[in-house]
Amino acid sequence: MQSLAVLMPVYNDWVSLEEMLRRIDVVAAEVEEPLSVLIVNDGSISEPPAISLNDFSCIRHVRYVHLVTNQGHQRAIAVGLVVLAQEDHDAVIVMDSDGEDRPEDIPFLLEEHQRHPDCVIVAQRAARSEGSIFRAFYLLYKFLFWLLTGASIRFGNFCLIPRPFLITIVYRPDLWNHLAATIRRSNIPLIEVPTPRGKRIAGRSTMNFTALVLHGLSGISVYLDLVAIRILLFSVITAVLAGLGIVVAVLVRYLTPLAIPGWATTVVGLLTIIILQAILFSVAVLFTMLNARSRQQIIPAVNAPQFIRSIEVAATQLANTLNPTEPGM
Repeated sequence: MQSLAVLMPVYNDWVSLEEMLRRIDVVAAEVEEPLSVLIVNDGSISEPPAISLNDFSCIRHVRYVHLVTNQGHQRAIAVGLVVLAQEDHDAVIVMDSDGEDRPEDIPFLLEEHQRHPDCVIVAQRAARSEGSIFRAFYLLYKFLFWLLTGASIRFGNFCLIPRPFLITIVYRPDLWNHLAATIRRSNIPLIEVPTPRGKRIAGRSTMNFTALVLHGLSGISVYLDLVAIRILLFSVITAVLAGLGIVVAVLVRYLTPLAIPGWATTVVGLLTIIILQAILFSVAVLFTMLNARSRQQIIPAVNAPQFIRSIEVAATQLANTLNPTEPGM
């Protein structure tokens, strides 16, 4: 591989970032792959640290992309991918900067990339480090995701994206909400590599329960059209079954002696309400889907530059060949 870039979004977690850079350099030395690092500063309150590459052997240079304001993890990744898509990298590795995506697993992604150069390589979570409550909710989320979309996602942000697919991904509006779901939805060929989830290096995660729910809903939103169709089918089936229930109730009332006085009227009334609710719900879902399709969508490759405050070269070992003002947006 001639050029490899690592993309990491950061929000105030600079202690973890510095440790991640050291670990990435060790791994890069082992696989003998010189690489560059792009750090997306997602509107952090604290200032990023000064970085020196004197102790690094394989990290060629480190750059900061400073966002105007906090955009959230997924959108920070989207902005970083747009920046890297304008450059000549053979592949980009996306990973979290808190240590939960382990740099030690990068060689496994590179090995699979060499065997399957025409695929996106994703890190599948073979083991998780969270507590039992989180794992229970995560299993519930995966079930709901499958129920609503018919697809399954067993990987997160940690992945290797070859350049041809990177160009495709940054033009997909879905990338603005959820990277993993965008990769899955785009039908890009992918290879899953089992990896354990690492432990956070420092501090506590800013991802609370509300943020996790919103993250899950963002993934489902990528399949909004499929979700809407499944909900419409469910509503139609519910209305048909309720209609059959009305027919059965009427037949029992007039053709058999089994009906209790007033029973048929109550059942027919309740089933009629269910039919009306199913119809109203179907109409609401239908118009919501049509309205979403008619609105102008955010294309990361087009709209991401307006969220960038500046791009800064933090440190480089190629001062004679790297222009500090590049790449600009």
